[in-house]
Amino acid sequence: MRLIAITADQIANEDRARDFIMNFEASSEISEFFSENDAISQFRDTENLNLLLVNLRSPHLDGAAVIARIRAQAWGEGIPIIVISGRQDREMRLNVLRAEITDFLHSPVDPEEFLIRARNLITLVSCRNEARRSADALEREKKANHRARDELLRASHERLLQVIDTAPIMISAVDAEGRYVLVNRRHAEMVGAPASALMGTIARSWGDDEQRSEQQARLVIETGRAGSHYEETFVDAAGVERTLMTTKAPLHLTPPGESSNKPLVLTTSLDITKRKAAERELHVLAYYDQITRLPNRLKLEIDLLRLNRKNPHQSFALYAVDLDRFKAINETLGHQAGDGLLRAVAERLVATLPAAIVSHIGGDRFAIVSPLDIGASRDAVEHEAKQILSVFNEPFELAVSHPEREEPGTVLSTCSLGVVIYRGGALRFETLLKRADMAMYRAKARGGRGYAFFQHNMEDAQAASMRIELDLHSAVRRNELRLHYQPEFDLKSGKIFAVEALLRWERRDGTLLSPGYFLTVAEETGLIAPITAWVLDEVCRQIGVWRAQGLTPRVAVNISGVLFRLADVHQMVTSAIEKSGVDPASLELELTESVLIENVDSTNRQLAALRDLGVSIAVDDFGTGYASLSYLTKFAVDRIKIDASFLRQIEESTNDQFVVRSILSLCRNLRLKVLAEGIERGEQALWLARHGCREGQGFYFARPRSAEDITNLLNAPAMQPPRIITRILTTERTEHERTLRTAES
Repeated sequence: MRLIAITADQIANEDRARDFIMNFEASSEISEFFSENDAISQFRDTENLNLLLVNLRSPHLDGAAVIARIRAQAWGEGIPIIVISGRQDREMRLNVLRAEITDFLHSPVDPEEFLIRARNLITLVSCRNEARRSADALEREKKANHRARDELLRASHERLLQVIDTAPIMISAVDAEGRYVLVNRRHAEMVGAPASALMGTIARSWGDDEQRSEQQARLVIETGRAGSHYEETFVDAAGVERTLMTTKAPLHLTPPGESSNKPLVLTTSLDITKRKAAERELHVLAYYDQITRLPNRLKLEIDLLRLNRKNPHQSFALYAVDLDRFKAINETLGHQAGDGLLRAVAERLVATLPAAIVSHIGGDRFAIVSPLDIGASRDAVEHEAKQILSVFNEPFELAVSHPEREEPGTVLSTCSLGVVIYRGGALRFETLLKRADMAMYRAKARGGRGYAFFQHNMEDAQAASMRIELDLHSAVRRNELRLHYQPEFDLKSGKIFAVEALLRWERRDGTLLSPGYFLTVAEETGLIAPITAWVLDEVCRQIGVWRAQGLTPRVAVNISGVLFRLADVHQMVTSAIEKSGVDPASLELELTESVLIENVDSTNRQLAALRDLGVSIAVDDFGTGYASLSYLTKFAVDRIKIDASFLRQIEESTNDQFVVRSILSLCRNLRLKVLAEGIERGEQALWLARHGCREGQGFYFARPRSAEDITNLLNAPAMQPPRIITRILTTERTEHERTLRTAES
């Protein structure tokens, strides 16, 4: 229903007004007012007033005053007002406009014109009111949404603060004046103060780089961007030194409903102490030896290249140090003692050459880089090399492990030293170290306990070694290996009771090479295993051939120490015997004494297993290694072969005579057979026979020969002992018998 208000006198003067208003809309209600107060009081609480008709010429009220009073009310602001007046002068129209009139009709009013204008105004007002109601509804919805959003933000803000407070990193925020506005629990715990006590106070830098912390904070405030992270050291409330990874960034932490333009600086510090410790440990593992804590090979290379980049013209000496007999010490006294020796050597080297880079590059090998003064001579380097050797002059005191106790022990050690001098130019670490190693091996070949300078012919020797390796591979494939045999004689009867198989390499040009030419290469390249397997197969085959001819010599085969340590010799021997079907007692294996003492328990187990097969064991070159005579009681062996070096001056050298007599005496007591190697003169054979040595071998009797020649020797009559031996032995036997008869009478 629409409500239309009209001045009472207008109705009286316009008889048709009520009729055309009712025709406008039947549901409309007409309300009359007679004064200003009447209009205000009548329409104050009315929300449905749709149109107001005012006659400016009414004698009962001032139309302009009515309009002004209604417009002054909050509810009257948007009501459409039509003014009816018979005047058309300019002053009247200005008054109408000033009175905020919506429309103007000239009296007398045309009903049709009134209806059109009234309908348009009412429709416009209706649409405007609807729009206002929609806008009010939208505004209410907007405010409700804002309230909900603010509530969510407030809850989110509180949750964020909870997360920050429980985060395992130090978090704090300060304002532009540097005062704390946020402190989480971890930060408070680390600095040893409650968060409440810190809030509002001037923040301080807890790390060791206060200047950098302040610079980063200023940068964040000035640029509004996060600074780069940096590491700092921090001592926490418990006195523990920690390493922090710190970052400063801008923070907008204004709670909902509040506004602030003040910039905040957020500081986060992650405790990376454990990570840094792990990094340091990884660095140590990667670049330092775990036994000596010296730089390892990789670190040495890095340091050397850094030294060269810093001063490309810097000369230096590179020393390759290799401990002599370290493996024997390590195996005999135990790995703990071996490690202790390495540490002791490292300490002495560092103390002797404080300006040098001392590194432990693996095993028993050290490398030393010592810068040289400009124009330093070779003599200066030699002096330094002698200083290094002097490190080993005094014995090393170690804690030697025993089954039931640990006690200090004294260990003597020596070294072999290789030297290469770098005078500038292209620096290739691998080449320098290889050259130092070549020189070191030259020193070791001279017997150790000395030094050698690198010479370019050493590279030629290494190249020759590589050629031997290639040729040896081909020799194995082309079956160029041969076996020669050297007889072993009974010194009393002159009979051949055994032969020793000796390996030869018959090259395509007919040259016959002894093992001294290629054995080391074979051991270094691993070819020693297939070569030894071939030797065992060939020896067993030849034994079978001789057995078929009624010949029964035992055949001795040398076993490389390298092979014995690394390969399954037992399996090789078993395979050769099974393939040939020969009697294992026909085979004897020879090992040097140095092989036996490297690991006594392990060696004895292997020897016992081989003897269980039925083969016999001989100790070759006895007296040249490091075993004492007492060691003979520990090994499961059958025969001792005295090294030829003791026979060269046996007639004159009382020392050699003492050693040989001691060996013969002990072996008689242990029921071990003894064979003397390298007999080249009759006098040697005579001395040996006189002192009870029954077996001999050497050029005096026979040189190594082919299997065919040995067959002929075996088929020939027994070799007669030298006449002088026979005469002396006969005389001594006669005198012995005479002594016995005298004693009996």
